[in-house]
Amino acid sequence: KYMMLMPCVCTRRAKYTMLMEDDWLLCPNGLTSLVYFIDKATRYDREWIALRVSYGFNGVVLRDADLPSLQRHLAKHAARRPPDHLLFEWFSGERDDTRKHAFNRSYRIFRHNLFYHIGQVSTLAQPARRFTPGCYSLLYDWLLPKEVFNREECPEDDVWPCTESARQRPPFFQEAPRLQWSALEWADRELKPVNDPAARRSERQAAALPTAPIPLRAAAREGEGLVAARGESCSQACSKAGLSCDEAALPGLNGCRALRAHFQCEACDNSVGADQPAFVALDAPIESRPGSCLVNSKTPHCEGSHPLTSRLCQCRTAR
Repeated sequence: KYMMLMPCVCTRRAKYTMLMEDDWLLCPNGLTSLVYFIDKATRYDREWIALRVSYGFNGVVLRDADLPSLQRHLAKHAARRPPDHLLFEWFSGERDDTRKHAFNRSYRIFRHNLFYHIGQVSTLAQPARRFTPGCYSLLYDWLLPKEVFNREECPEDDVWPCTESARQRPPFFQEAPRLQWSALEWADRELKPVNDPAARRSERQAAALPTAPIPLRAAAREGEGLVAARGESCSQACSKAGLSCDEAALPGLNGCRALRAHFQCEACDNSVGADQPAFVALDAPIESRPGSCLVNSKTPHCEGSHPLTSRLCQCRTAR
């Protein structure tokens, strides 16, 4: 499927092309985010060669005029490296045969992942229970070291590299250098800049699922840990998957090791709550320990829930 970069027969050619795989879903407000990123990256470098908004061979924006060069590179080296690695060496110019085409043209990485992966099976060798990046999570894992978003170099920007922004002042950029992204903004509000830096909350970079239902949850099978939607009990989450909550098995998930296998925990602490074990949303108040995984000091039950957490559940065949 990676070789299907065939010339398009159409009356009007597009200016840009985005590479996509068939097992990724576009996140809510993804097109709005993509237009914003293309516009801002073009302000940084009008001659950019590639823009990345997701993982692997998915979510990479290219100029239509560059496709023949990429076609030739993929066809020539298909047996040598995985396709997403070939893609990187093409737009980074790391090889002698790609350096000329990429010369003096930058590739840019968006801070936020704009796609959600369906399932955990990959054509490449991957751990059976690998971390699945969520919508608008920080773009850093599943990638080669030189194509992740570098927070240290661009702490207050959403495009990397960001060297140009430090040299610019309004009206090149107006007010805040980056947008505030939150799951709360997905449903009924347009994304907009946050003008007060002190008002910015921690960016969404955890694997906790958003409040909007994700079709992936319906594919859960008996005996697998299931991440419930935020504010949802295990009984509700399992029921939506056609299963029932296995309360006797919940203690087996009540530990940091199990939680870290399903969430990107900034910390893992003992706590008490009917909704635990669980992950605390990153937009939770600071006193609620946003980004933390919580281990229940008491016996967990199926019915508990909390509006600021996503539970880790165990399901079984409904009886």
